[in-house]
Amino acid sequence: MLEEIHDLYQAYLKLQFGLTPVRIEGLDFNSVKELEDYATKLVESIWIRDNWYKPGEIASSGEYEIVLKCSALHLAGTLKDGLPTSVRAEMCDPTAPRGMCPLTNYNETALLWFAKLFFKECVVSGCR
Repeated sequence: MLEEIHDLYQAYLKLQFGLTPVRIEGLDFNSVKELEDYATKLVESIWIRDNWYKPGEIASSGEYEIVLKCSALHLAGTLKDGLPTSVRAEMCDPTAPRGMCPLTNYNETALLWFAKLFFKECVVSGCR
């Protein structure tokens, strides 16, 4: 799944420069929106841990976790002004102390791009 996110990020960069169509694993993408819509379907759930806020307010800081479908992979990191500022990849591991085992071999830029896909709407609309 980490490799797929990396491939999606590379396709995103190509689409930003107007190179279309971009093919990933047999799928053609002709726009950034099309690619982002596909990428958001890879997620099972998103969790945010922070302080209490009024509806519509944007959290100034906090932590998030993105659980990916069909995988024991989780992305987690910190939020600032409603957007991810860091990311780490973890795999579920029942033998680890927290049940999670950190991964070290990944493209942080690609994962941070992926994580931000799920929060940009909150910044624009206030998550109403």
